[in-house]
Amino acid sequence: MYTLEILEILSDKYSLQIVQSLSVEPSTIPQLSRKLNIPMAACYRRVSTLLKEGLIQEDEVNSRARKKSVIYCTNIFKLDISFGSGKLFVITHFKDDTRIGKVIDLRSEPFEERTVEGDQIHTMKMDPEDIT
Repeated sequence: MYTLEILEILSDKYSLQIVQSLSVEPSTIPQLSRKLNIPMAACYRRVSTLLKEGLIQEDEVNSRARKKSVIYCTNIFKLDISFGSGKLFVITHFKDDTRIGKVIDLRSEPFEERTVEGDQIHTMKMDPEDIT
């Protein structure tokens, strides 16, 4: 996933509230809906998107009585975002102490995104029109 897409997802009020809440305490979708006062359908849609994009994960399945419920949590500890010299810098810190750094050169077209993971650097080109 491109860094700009992650930022677009997290700019949504409900998605950001869900990620923030799950960083404090794992929850089910009904719990999130009640706690954050988000309509249930909207909560399901946001959780589905966040899950698909890897920003949250299924933590465990709770099967009490006859009901089976999935508990969600985030594996992101912190997200650092900065901008300078025409570049966007994003460092994602995960709970397991790993970090992934991304640099987007906004001066080039198509944009160039570099991902630094451990000793490896991956470069991707993205057309600005594909992001929106």
